[in-house]
Amino acid sequence: MNKKLFLWLALSLIFLLLFFQSLWQNIGNLLSPVYIQEKGVYPWAVLLLCTFWIYIKREEISKKMQPDAKRIFIFIGLATILASIAIQFEELPFLVFAFLLCSLGFFFIFFGEAGIIPAVLLGVYGFTIAFPVMFSKFFEAHYVLATVKIVTTILNALGYPINAEGQVISFIDLSGSGISAFVGAPSSGIASITIFVAIFMLMMLDVTLPAKKALPLFLFGLLGTCFQNILRLIILILTGYYYGSAALWKAHDYAGYIIFPAWFAVFVFIYLKVYKIKK
Repeated sequence: MNKKLFLWLALSLIFLLLFFQSLWQNIGNLLSPVYIQEKGVYPWAVLLLCTFWIYIKREEISKKMQPDAKRIFIFIGLATILASIAIQFEELPFLVFAFLLCSLGFFFIFFGEAGIIPAVLLGVYGFTIAFPVMFSKFFEAHYVLATVKIVTTILNALGYPINAEGQVISFIDLSGSGISAFVGAPSSGIASITIFVAIFMLMMLDVTLPAKKALPLFLFGLLGTCFQNILRLIILILTGYYYGSAALWKAHDYAGYIIFPAWFAVFVFIYLKVYKIKK
């Protein structure tokens, strides 16, 4: 089995060098502050979580490793390898996905059924990078406009003179300076929604709930994730209103890293409570 693991790893690296030059030639971009600022870190955070889940499931995967893979898994592996090479990607997260897909194909060929769990986890990562793209193409404008409308309505009801025109929120701060902020897809919370769905899927793999409990809990979590982002935008605007533009953008850089983890910790607590009741 160790020889097969070595062969799997060797073939994965050989195919990386032969067919995924764009990946290893541009992997250094991951360390670029400009790239991180523009693209965000959430795809890599989810990828690390998926890798951690493979570690958690390592014994289950090891038990399913077959000395000789069934033909169906060999066929799946070959098809997966061909698909990973045939599909052309430009964005770095998609290049990583394509290479991992190729490596998964070899894993199916060598170890058969043991590739199912890694395939599911790779699917979670694939969702993480594909969902924002599809969302931006079909739903971004409507979702962002609805978010802006909710935020301005709440602030106006609280007595703050906040105006909105399309995706632009504008107001006069206490010093008399005008501030305008464009709310795009990243600011509307699509990243936090994507991360929430991805982590929820990972939790269901390890701490599984029946569908009749999982679906309401998922919808509750989704609504809560949307609400925490609305709260984040309100905090940003109030920060700008009281302390000026510089403070608003400073809060913009860090608020999401505080509010979302706090909300998700609450959600995990509720999830585990529901799971214990199930048991």
